[in-house]
Amino acid sequence: MTPRPAPQEYSVMVLGAGIFGSALAFHLARQGLRSVLLYDAVHPTYGASGKGAGILCSQCWDPWDIRVVEETREEYRGLAKGEPTVEFEENGSIRMIRTAGQEELLRERQRQLTDAGVESSWLTPDGISERLPGISVDGLRAALYTPHDAVVSAPGTTFRYAELALSKGVEVEWDRGTGSLRRERDAWLLTTRTGVARSPRVVIACGAWTKGVLGTLGHALPLAPYRTQAALLEPPVAQGSFPSVHDTDLDVYVRPYPGGRLLAGDGTQLREVDPDRVSTGSDWSFLEDIARAFHVRFPRWRESRVRRSWAGVCVATPDRHPLVGPVPGADGLFVAAGFNGFGVMRAGGLARRMAESLQDGDWGRLSPCLPARFRSPAKPFLPRPGFTLEANE
Repeated sequence: MTPRPAPQEYSVMVLGAGIFGSALAFHLARQGLRSVLLYDAVHPTYGASGKGAGILCSQCWDPWDIRVVEETREEYRGLAKGEPTVEFEENGSIRMIRTAGQEELLRERQRQLTDAGVESSWLTPDGISERLPGISVDGLRAALYTPHDAVVSAPGTTFRYAELALSKGVEVEWDRGTGSLRRERDAWLLTTRTGVARSPRVVIACGAWTKGVLGTLGHALPLAPYRTQAALLEPPVAQGSFPSVHDTDLDVYVRPYPGGRLLAGDGTQLREVDPDRVSTGSDWSFLEDIARAFHVRFPRWRESRVRRSWAGVCVATPDRHPLVGPVPGADGLFVAAGFNGFGVMRAGGLARRMAESLQDGDWGRLSPCLPARFRSPAKPFLPRPGFTLEANE
């Protein structure tokens, strides 16, 4: 019999090379950790990282989260310098509301931003029109404007992280969906088409597939994959830069896109889906909703043509906060999932913090996201993703 080759040893294995996994591998190597494996069953932008809107918005759930998003924004700014494939534009964002109840919540959000040192301003309907010429403000009550919010290319940023990780000595492997993970004595073994990898620590950052991977390992966590949609539009006249805008009443967002185009979306479906069975094409009803929203709110863009539309799968948690850190009851097993549609917005900052915690064992820097906050067995729940304004209701 031919002896089996000995497993390749690694200090850490990162499973999932989306924007978080690629950023984590880069930060681990940048902080001096040797022998890191970044593995993906397909390729880095196969999942949500290839389909994300790429909006970085400071209107977060608390001061800790505000800092994480600020860290992420500055990191992406640095990545984009001299890299034309990594879009980064500080265009600001506007959050529009219609009711007194929403105004109370948004006023509280502005107070939090002010306390955290984040610049923002309150806009009347006339002020909204000044920032977004051609918009219809009928029925709007007010808006919160955060001028230093930004947009990025999620796929470009993901690949840049993977390139930087590779340049720092990380071993990167794209597979063909054949990988399998198991625990053997004091280590984790990953079997791929190229052989067997072994490490005492493994991070599961597989996006929509994380729930299934953890379930197979016997360490289920409360995660619910759900489907969301977006469309790339070409307006009648090429559009210059403008603040990303979210209408909370129509539940639609629009952001500028390179080439004078628009990226619009939400199209979120509030039910759990199987990521291996979900349609990646958009629904006709979603495109009709976008058309109605443009007719009501964005009349100058109502004749825009749909150039491309798609659906992706994000992952929800019961409290809308991510799960980032050690998996309870599993030695050497860690998770990064459940970003509720805002993974790009937090990936850079959270990945850096997780890399530091994997090095020094101090998980306090990630305390709001630690999986141990869910101590009971995982129970089914309906996804409730959304901007943090709605999360506080």
